[in-house]
Amino acid sequence: EKLKEFFPLNRTIERMLAIYSELLGLDFVRSTSLPVWHPDVVTYEVKRSEEVVGHLYLDQFPRDGKFGHQMIIPLAPSFVDSATGRRCVP
Repeated sequence: EKLKEFFPLNRTIERMLAIYSELLGLDFVRSTSLPVWHPDVVTYEVKRSEEVVGHLYLDQFPRDGKFGHQMIIPLAPSFVDSATGRRCVP
C-alpha cells in the first residue's frame, strides 16, 4: 500500500507506455470505441506512424469470477494480407 503513494496507477501506466513508445516506435492512443468484456477494461489503439497495428487491453482489477493471477494473453494478432498488402487488425 505504501508503494501506491509513489506510483499512482494511471501515471505509472502513462510512463510505461511512453517508455514502450520510445523503445519500439509505437504510439498508444486511448480508445473508448473498442469492445470490452467489463467496464473496468481500458483499451488503446497501438499505432506505428498513423497505421493501427494492434490493440492493447488492460484488465487490472480483481473481481468475482476473474482469475486470481497475472497473465498476458494475445487475443488475436494483427497480420498483413499478402494479397492486398494491408494490415488486418481484429
